[in-house]
Amino acid sequence: MRSAALGSDDWTRNWQASIAVKITAMVLWVIIVVVFIVSTVFLNDLQRQLESEYSGSADQVAYQVALALHAGAGAEEGAFAALLDDLSTRYRLRGVRVALPDRAMAVGGVDDADTALRRDLAFASGPGEAYVEIFPPALDRLAREQRNQLVIAAFLLLLIFGLFLTWSIRTIVHRPLQQLVNATRAISRGQQDVRLEISREDEFGYLSRFFNEMLDRLMAQQRELQNTLRKAQSASRAKSAFLANMSHELRTPLNAIIGYSEMLTEDAAAQGLDAYTPDLKRIHMAGTHLLSLINNVLDVSKIEAGKLSVHAHRFAVDALIEDVVDTVRPLLDKNRNRLVLDNGPQLGQMFSDETKLRQILVNLLGNAAKFTENGVVTLSVRRIAEAGEDWLQFAVRDTGIGIAQDQIARLFTDFTQVDSSTTRRYGGTGLGLAISRRFCQRLGGDIQVASEVGQGSIFTLRLPVQLVEPGGDPCSEAPAAGSA
Repeated sequence: MRSAALGSDDWTRNWQASIAVKITAMVLWVIIVVVFIVSTVFLNDLQRQLESEYSGSADQVAYQVALALHAGAGAEEGAFAALLDDLSTRYRLRGVRVALPDRAMAVGGVDDADTALRRDLAFASGPGEAYVEIFPPALDRLAREQRNQLVIAAFLLLLIFGLFLTWSIRTIVHRPLQQLVNATRAISRGQQDVRLEISREDEFGYLSRFFNEMLDRLMAQQRELQNTLRKAQSASRAKSAFLANMSHELRTPLNAIIGYSEMLTEDAAAQGLDAYTPDLKRIHMAGTHLLSLINNVLDVSKIEAGKLSVHAHRFAVDALIEDVVDTVRPLLDKNRNRLVLDNGPQLGQMFSDETKLRQILVNLLGNAAKFTENGVVTLSVRRIAEAGEDWLQFAVRDTGIGIAQDQIARLFTDFTQVDSSTTRRYGGTGLGLAISRRFCQRLGGDIQVASEVGQGSIFTLRLPVQLVEPGGDPCSEAPAAGSA
């Protein structure tokens, strides 16, 4: 059992996707806003508090000076100056000035331009005016200093709290979530031995336990599905082998039936036994039809077994088209359809598997003839150049029953027709189009279809003029053209 801690946390790169970062950022923003509001309210009241504080200091200084004068301390100038200096230091003043009727004395920085707080000396002896003035520091400067100290202290505390909050969130929230993400990513890449460590009993611990249990069940289901798939593949291979063997065994007597029916038809015609000719032709047609069905089943079994071979050689396209038309003309005449050929100029030659191309065209034209009555079936052939490569485009258009749009995707599925009513009315195994598309893809092209109910259909086949193997090398011009 491996831990799910696969890979490192990269917060710098994934900060927008991290829940921990989002929670931390949200909390920090709330704290910043609260600190800003509290600081604003405090600073607005700070200057008033300073004014009130120094007003009380002025009262205290005046009271102390008055007591000293009343006690006769003013007679000694040096002692009186020391008292004023002590008061200035004690109350954090820039200076103190005392005015008496007979003299004045000042200590510290005294400037008449500065704002001073004045208090009368009630206990001063002698006639005349007596007062004391204190000169506090500039209140706006004090407010700025205290504001700066407050901001610095608030942000230091905020930084410490933010670091603690970040560490807490990473430990409590981010780390278990990241382990879950890493485990899920590892499982999506195909690792099956990943499990989450269960070291806590909170919601994340329960989530880890449920995750491991779910993964165990999924692995068990996957093993069961793999076993089922192997059995299905084995059954499919056995079915394909059975179809191939049975198709081969059935074709041998059918070829004899078809051959003898042709010989008997010729003998009946030579001996004037015309009454037997229709029955012999029916035997021949039934045998030919059954052989075609068996050939389709054999082709499907070869495709599923991966044994579909290609025998490419060079042939004339015009000659192939004439051969295909002669083959499907009885099917067209059966439903009283008219065939229109629209061949482009200079079709030239083609290097591909002639047998498979003939079977594709016969299937497409045969379907068009089967699903069209008293209509027109058109075969258009064009040689086009695209991206420096020559292509042949075959288009089979009919005026038949058409196909609904939601049914087109099912056309190229094995043993599938549009609906059951089509099978009952027109017959068939539903293999022709599926085989045709697979042949076409094996030859380097594809088939597309466009249709509308009641308006007919058009099947477009595109193949390269020069067949190229999947590896990219041109096929060798082997003169074989055996049966598919």
